[in-house]
Amino acid sequence: MDVVGNGHAVHAAGVMPRGFPDRMKPDFTNTTQVIVEHKRYGKRPARLLHLRAGQEGQAKKAPDPETYRADQGVVAARKEFAPDEIIARCMVRW
Repeated sequence: MDVVGNGHAVHAAGVMPRGFPDRMKPDFTNTTQVIVEHKRYGKRPARLLHLRAGQEGQAKKAPDPETYRADQGVVAARKEFAPDEIIARCMVRW
C-alpha cells in the first residue's frame, strides 16, 4: 500500500460499488479510509505506514506507532499469533 498509495485504494473502493452494487456495498469504515483521513497516503507524498531506515532499495521497515494509533477503534486489538496458528489461518477456508 505504501507504493501504490492509500488514496488510490480509497478511490478504487469508492468506484467499485458502482459496478458491483450487490457485492461491494461499503457498510463499514475500513482501515485504509482511516489511514487516508490521517494523511498517511503512502510513498509518493512521503507519509508512510512504516518507518524506513537504510539506503534506497534496501530500506528496513518498522511499524510506525502513529499508524496503530490512527487505527484504534477500527481494527481489533493487536494479538501475537503462534506460528502454527498463522499456518492454520492461511490454510483453512473461513
